[in-house]
Amino acid sequence: MEVVIMLFLILYIVSIRVMSSWNDSVHYCRWTGVNCSSHRHIDRVTSLSLRSYGLVGSLTPHIGNLTFLISIRLQNNSFHGEIPLELGGLFGLRVLVLRNNF
Repeated sequence: MEVVIMLFLILYIVSIRVMSSWNDSVHYCRWTGVNCSSHRHIDRVTSLSLRSYGLVGSLTPHIGNLTFLISIRLQNNSFHGEIPLELGGLFGLRVLVLRNNF
């Protein structure tokens, strides 16, 4: 359940299309835009892919707690504010796409 709470804190999102699948009745690895490892570290979030969902808000520093993230794709939304320094601690992060956010 801690991962579920963490994912809600990751993005301050206002979007029915995404959030409708983000609930306790569906495992978080099956939520829209969330992908998890199916290998050694099962159920660890490895990517967030929420492109062009009309999302609004800012990234929270809690994103740094998802230590298995490899890819974050949040382009074409309306995110604003600072990029959290905690992203620098995600040593496995290979892809970070934030373009076209206003």
